[in-house]
Amino acid sequence: MACLSTGRNVCIFFCGKLRYNIKTKYYSQTIPVKKSFISVKNEDRTKKVFLERKYGSTGEGELHRKLKNWIAEHPDFLGIKNVKDVKIEYIFPSGDIADILFICNSNKFAVVEIETNIVLPGCFQALKYRTLKCAELGIDINSNNVKSFVVAWNFDKSEKDFCKKYNLSAFIKII
Repeated sequence: MACLSTGRNVCIFFCGKLRYNIKTKYYSQTIPVKKSFISVKNEDRTKKVFLERKYGSTGEGELHRKLKNWIAEHPDFLGIKNVKDVKIEYIFPSGDIADILFICNSNKFAVVEIETNIVLPGCFQALKYRTLKCAELGIDINSNNVKSFVVAWNFDKSEKDFCKKYNLSAFIKII
């Protein structure tokens, strides 16, 4: 769960669905609320908080952003076909953020992690994002319905071995 906004006794959580959590020193209760009660500004602020957590206070680097946007516009480079929708900076219920999520026909999905310099952490993230998407869908974590990709400028042998061992597709692309 990720907290959207906090107050002294009130916290709104995002966990796939919006919930309103009332806490006092005497009781705790969770009540579903309609999305209309939460302003768009709150949702934008929440995404901004998650993105700052991911990229730090300096934000996303220009080269990372360019590569991410290029891949989002060219799923065929990764061999991804029948794309119905593309989500950039897809936020999982856990608060983790995948660089790109491709939603394809036949209930197929592809999560993509973009790395420019240090690739191994991105390999671990790609593995985690595949597992998170399977859990979000309620399917086995080894399902073929969710594929995971790492796109980077280069891969060393240990990174390639990691991707191969955990069935992650590794692609080299420089923009």
